[in-house]
Amino acid sequence: MATAKSTTKKLASKKTTTKLPKAQYDAMNSLFVWNFNYDHNFIEKVWGKGTVIANHLQAKFSSIYKAKGSYAAGMVFVGELDTENRAKLFEFIVKRHKK
Repeated sequence: MATAKSTTKKLASKKTTTKLPKAQYDAMNSLFVWNFNYDHNFIEKVWGKGTVIANHLQAKFSSIYKAKGSYAAGMVFVGELDTENRAKLFEFIVKRHKK
C-alpha cells in the first residue's frame, strides 16, 4: 500500500505540462508535500526550542490540529501566520523539499 509520502514523491518526480515557471511550481508543490508530511517538531526547527514565539505557535498548531485534523492543520496554520512568520516557514519548507 502506498503511503502519502511515497505517493507525493512519485507525483513530484513526474514531468508536468503546467505553464507555471518551474520555480513557482516547485515552491507550491513543496508546500503541498509538506502539508501531508510535516515533521512533528517543525515549529521547534523554524522558531527555536522553548522560545516565546515557538510556544505560542505550538499551542496554536495543537489547537488547530485537534479541531481540524491532521490534513487540514498545516494549511489552516499557515493561513493564520502573519506575513513575517509565514515567510520564515516557507523558507524552511522550500529548503527541506529542495530537489
